[in-house]
Amino acid sequence: MPNKYYLLFAAALLLLSVFFDYHQIIPQPPRATHTWRQADGAALAANYYRDDLKFFKPRIYNLQTGGNGHTAGEFTITYWLAGLCYKIFGGINEGFLRVIHLLIFFGGLFGLFRMTHRLLDSLWLAFCLPLLFFAAPILTFYGNNFLPDVPAFGCLLMGWAAFFTYLHTRRSRSFWWAFACFALAGLLKLTMLMSVMALGAVFVLEWLGWVDFSDYFRYKSNVKKILNEENKISNKYSEKLFPQPLKTLLGFGLVVFLIGAWYAYLLWYKQHHGNDYFLSKLNPIWSKEDMNYLIYGFYRTLLFWSKYYFFPLVNILLLLLTAVVFLGRRSPGKLLYALCFFTFAGGLSIYFLWFYQFIDHDYYMVSFYIYPVFLLLAGLMILKRHFSHIYTSLSFKMLTIALVLVSLFYSKATMQQRYGGSLDYQINPQLAEADFHQYMNELGISKDDWVISVPDGSPNASLCLLDRPGFSEWIDRTGSRPDSAVIMDWRNRGAKYLIVNQLDYLNKPAVQPFLPYQMGAYKEIRIFDLRSVGE
Repeated sequence: MPNKYYLLFAAALLLLSVFFDYHQIIPQPPRATHTWRQADGAALAANYYRDDLKFFKPRIYNLQTGGNGHTAGEFTITYWLAGLCYKIFGGINEGFLRVIHLLIFFGGLFGLFRMTHRLLDSLWLAFCLPLLFFAAPILTFYGNNFLPDVPAFGCLLMGWAAFFTYLHTRRSRSFWWAFACFALAGLLKLTMLMSVMALGAVFVLEWLGWVDFSDYFRYKSNVKKILNEENKISNKYSEKLFPQPLKTLLGFGLVVFLIGAWYAYLLWYKQHHGNDYFLSKLNPIWSKEDMNYLIYGFYRTLLFWSKYYFFPLVNILLLLLTAVVFLGRRSPGKLLYALCFFTFAGGLSIYFLWFYQFIDHDYYMVSFYIYPVFLLLAGLMILKRHFSHIYTSLSFKMLTIALVLVSLFYSKATMQQRYGGSLDYQINPQLAEADFHQYMNELGISKDDWVISVPDGSPNASLCLLDRPGFSEWIDRTGSRPDSAVIMDWRNRGAKYLIVNQLDYLNKPAVQPFLPYQMGAYKEIRIFDLRSVGE
């Protein structure tokens, strides 16, 4: 494909980024949906900067979790890179982390652009399909954010693009790049390995001789043409997906080794510091006995969150397409059919194994998006193979482009809900103002002084804005909130200052004993000196 089309696609992504107001969002700290989890990521990046980029010692601000905040969940490479940017450019600026994650997501969309063109030999669909996923509201929102889910999906798409390039060219570098991207995707989000396991199942089926996937090559008649164009000799062409089983096993072994090594270290690290803050356990559908909670879970995932998966009409089309691919007489080819089947089964497994996590965490759905990728490719392949008169028609092209455009405007509307609308949430932004930080310095509150920040139901959100370690209103996952005895306990553990960021919170019984010790005021923020309590 000529480079001018890649440049045109890049221009489309940049224009849509402006359309989605990314240029206004990038400088902002964690806010809107799931500020809690966003702030966890921002805290990891900030503390890499504060701790001189010690990669194997990730830490968050909240000290209630134990181990002076030393903990981690997924692979922290993007947070470390953000910390490096903070070092280079002289201070914490969350925009760097947002941009790093966004660039990885864009890399994935470029991968999907390339993969679509490889499989369908269609330039206009190569543009439409990635843009349809860019217009998926969850991906639009979390693509320019602090969570690792969408960057992991981006790595996964880059891996699959490289794998299909390998099928067409048999270049070893494409093969190893594919598995390196698969490994990074799994490191950033373990559930991204679902489609890699699907590929492993395809390998086993071919290796045992149970399924012949050579129809992919027979249909893809342009493979030999591409091989010739790239100066490959014909005897290197093979009608097996995996002509070198040992090499394939080494590729899967690389993925297992890298991810296993990280999680082995992570298990030791958490045990060493006594901090198991990031959840690493299953939350299966059978783990609760409350039937109402079960029904509520289905409501949240199938109805409430579904309007943020895709534009609703696309959701309906995907359901219909699932029936066409699995129950219809026309086949997209054994490879695409197998990938659809195994990713669908893998998605159901993840859904039921982490069922109750999906109730409040829409970003968990990002792992499922690889299924509609293969499903749409399979559906379009069926259309191309068996209904070419529709596939090449102007009406089909116009309807597809219209669906993409409507989806983009729909996603724009959901972004407005999340930033400034009904789904927006942010801690008092005055905590992040440069004048307030200068005021804290004047009061003698150093960057390393422990503080208590209320109100804040999350572990790290307000502490990120303050750029200080300490405690928040969050105590544990039961929803408990601190009383004056808990605040005194934190004071005895080393907290020096109580920072209240809402005036009406001063009426809470928990802070009443500390009101006489006020040492500062900034707009709606009040600061109390806990060192003087009891003296």
